[in-house]
Amino acid sequence: MKLQEQISRIQSMMRVNESSMKIDDDSRIGKMINQSLEIVGLTSTIKLFGGVEEMKEYINNTKFSRENKIEFIKYVYSEIGGTSFSEIYENPIHYPSGDETHEEIAYMTSEVVIVDVYGGYEYNSHIREFEVPYEDLSDDMIDEIFDITMKVAEESEII
Repeated sequence: MKLQEQISRIQSMMRVNESSMKIDDDSRIGKMINQSLEIVGLTSTIKLFGGVEEMKEYINNTKFSRENKIEFIKYVYSEIGGTSFSEIYENPIHYPSGDETHEEIAYMTSEVVIVDVYGGYEYNSHIREFEVPYEDLSDDMIDEIFDITMKVAEESEII
């Protein structure tokens, strides 16, 4: 075998080893994150691993439990005092109802969401509002609120 072929073969083997080491490192970190989630919850795990920005790559690839998401949402809004969708330039989340009104989640607090109810011609009249605990929301709504809350936490630099 020529020298150049041997060098190329060794270099390609080194690249394979480097990429497999990276996967091993990522899986070790992933396991550590999952163990931490089970022991201390999402908020403390994010703090332990250096914040939202540092964990972004792992957060996007990790399936969090409903309980972890709700715990994180409550923590963030307890720190910033709640927020409306208009304050963070997000569209409200439709809250399904079976009647002749339009309902949407408009505000998030540390314990509940506030649902605004609109009615009348083209739903132009604000009729009332009511509170819904996070635990009573659908999984899809929790997922939407969690994604928005991750942005809020990152922008607010509270974690």
